[in-house]
Amino acid sequence: MIQRIQSVFLILYIILTSLVAFRFSNEVKLNSDWFQTVSGLLPYVFIGFIGISLFLFSKRKIQIKINTLVLFCSFGFELYLNYMHYLEAETIQELLSVPLLLTVLSWISLILASRYIGKDEDLIRSVDRLR
Repeated sequence: MIQRIQSVFLILYIILTSLVAFRFSNEVKLNSDWFQTVSGLLPYVFIGFIGISLFLFSKRKIQIKINTLVLFCSFGFELYLNYMHYLEAETIQELLSVPLLLTVLSWISLILASRYIGKDEDLIRSVDRLR
């Protein structure tokens, strides 16, 4: 499991997302308490799905689907949070922050993991075709 490069990228995603979730918790005050608690728990849900995806290394198609789902949901969630942060921010320096950089790096690691999983799937299909 660890000998594959995509597993390293998935572990990197888990580390970066948990760092953002633990260290830089939700700094934006949202409209309702319910949405505030859901937005606080959502990064942990993403970490859980990627943890499940990490152990589905033999089912590459499912792994790609889970990674894509988490990527789009995470992108939408962070886009909304950054929009709410944009409404409250007064300067550009407040908008460009460490959590945003870590989030973008986690997205890049998830994209790279999906790309390498796809390459593995193509390699397995080509070997099966030669048999």
